Amino acid sequence: MRLYLLAFLIFVLSYFQITKHLQLSFFNFFSPGILMLKGLSMDIKDISLILSNLDGIREENSRLKEVISNYEGKKNKLTITNLNKTEIEGLEFEFKDSQILRNKKISIKKIIYYDSFQSKLVLENSNQEKIESNSLVLIGDNLIGLVKNSNDLSVEVSLISSKELLLNTHILNSKSFKIKTVLDSESGDSLVINNILTTEEVAVGDIVLTSNNNEGIVPDLIIGNIQRIEGISSQTFRKAYLSKNYDLSTKNYVGILKNE
Repeated sequence: MRLYLLAFLIFVLSYFQITKHLQLSFFNFFSPGILMLKGLSMDIKDISLILSNLDGIREENSRLKEVISNYEGKKNKLTITNLNKTEIEGLEFEFKDSQILRNKKISIKKIIYYDSFQSKLVLENSNQEKIESNSLVLIGDNLIGLVKNSNDLSVEVSLISSKELLLNTHILNSKSFKIKTVLDSESGDSLVINNILTTEEVAVGDIVLTSNNNEGIVPDLIIGNIQRIEGISSQTFRKAYLSKNYDLSTKNYVGILKNE
């Protein structure tokens, strides 16, 4: 009986469209919650997709980093290669442009190690070239040192600042007059000339060259320039400190004058 009454009540409510207003009220009341649940469902779906693709994203980032690293590595390698090529070409041009060395046979060697305190240079001998002792080591017209010994892998050089070497030089002053001197050295690959008579006309900027009193050494090769002079007129001798036209700490290549 209760079921019949309930059915009759629903029929009456529907007939007079009362249920329609109830439905609208119901949906208006619960629609914010329904929309929120729908949005939450979509967000959960998006998060689920991101989490499921997280490993793929990490792998893609790893590949991208590797590509960037390889590119930077190749770029750096190309920069160094071009820098070395430019230095070699510049060194070869200096030798060809030299009045003293133009027709000489010179072998370009890469610097492996530079020890300023021991006045020593070690060069690479990758082509296993035979290098004789006392061969001159040069950067253009600048005398760097003499070959001490060599093998199939390397060449050891005593720099001109080495205490082992006794090098006769002369100072070419502003009046183009040559003043006989002997090269000396101090720690740190520095060059000095002691015992310059106070009566000699020597000034800062004067060039120091090899003299013709050295056996096996080409004369008029550049040693350096006078940078500072110590001593007073009342003293018998003065001392000159020299500056070089090169910096071995920034060089990668030098030349060896081959004995003909």
